[in-house]
Amino acid sequence: MSFTTEDIIRPEVGFLLRGDYRGKFLCLPCLVKLIRERLGTNLSTSKIERALDAVFKSPARSPGGHRSSANSARR
Repeated sequence: MSFTTEDIIRPEVGFLLRGDYRGKFLCLPCLVKLIRERLGTNLSTSKIERALDAVFKSPARSPGGHRSSANSARR
């Protein structure tokens, strides 16, 4: 199974924004830098930025491709 850049970035964004940076403002360059530091990756800035764009357009997606369990329970 191959993973997209978004699949790799999404859990890191959650970790950062639910952890030390909860309720704090992070500019895009800072978020890119933090993700790059956490992953130790050589992904280009533009790839990380595109993945972040996708993450923030669909923030509640779970690994199975469904919305959060709270939304699933209402169906």
